[in-house]
Amino acid sequence: MARPKQDEVGDCEYILQYNYLEARLSIEVLQVKNITFSTKQQKDVKEIATYMRAYLVPDMNAMQETKIVTRSLSPFFGQVFTFKCLIDDLDKRKILLRLYQHHKFLRDMPVGDAMVELKKNNLRLGFASVPMYAYNPALDDPLGEICFSLRYNPNTSKLSVTIIECKKLKAMDWNGKADPYVKITIRIKDKVVFKDKTEIQKSTLNPYYNTIFSFKIPPNKIPLVDMTIQVKDYDLLGANEEIGSVRLGMEPDSETAERQWNNMIENLKRPQTEWHHLMPLDRSALK
Repeated sequence: MARPKQDEVGDCEYILQYNYLEARLSIEVLQVKNITFSTKQQKDVKEIATYMRAYLVPDMNAMQETKIVTRSLSPFFGQVFTFKCLIDDLDKRKILLRLYQHHKFLRDMPVGDAMVELKKNNLRLGFASVPMYAYNPALDDPLGEICFSLRYNPNTSKLSVTIIECKKLKAMDWNGKADPYVKITIRIKDKVVFKDKTEIQKSTLNPYYNTIFSFKIPPNKIPLVDMTIQVKDYDLLGANEEIGSVRLGMEPDSETAERQWNNMIENLKRPQTEWHHLMPLDRSALK
């Protein structure tokens, strides 16, 4: 099975501190170790220049930036950033550490993202290291989440997909809502073999479906499945708009997608349920 597109690009080391009297959250960005650039980004180490930005998400405007470090695949930054954050707000926040590649004459390009979890009752202070994954554009503009389950029965050759619900979808209409529905497309060897969709849920960003779809796929074809689950906004007058998607099977677009598919294969006849962050649709999934 192919690796997920959201590959690791390095490890990010930091020190987290919290001042309870002043309600100030501090993070010292130490170092990113063993950066792995994509083929398009790869260049001679002498030409490499990187820096980090720290965001207190979901507010992407609350951003601070390190100095630029050159000629290193394990750049050391050693800079401290401080954010005002009440103790009761910690559960609603995360720190996004994003690595950028600096270009002298071109636009700087994001390379990878590392997420630091914040929990009011379990705030892990001090030194820590977290994996950094390939840049995820969905973090810039959250599209929402979808929950669904997968089940495969080799005796009946039946792949069952239960679309359960979505939450916090991106508003698509003038009233701050959307009219979402979920579309499933299954391809085998680049050929569309199945398509189906849920009913439309009107004027909501948290639709509940609990709709089961069944597709007959022989066991020898399961390793060839490329499945795209799209959340779309119905438009009465114009074209239906894409909100976000999840891709599973041969070309998973996240670690969660790969894990759920593998768990389905390893636990036949037992449903495997996961929440997924919606991603911008890879247009190649529609070809």
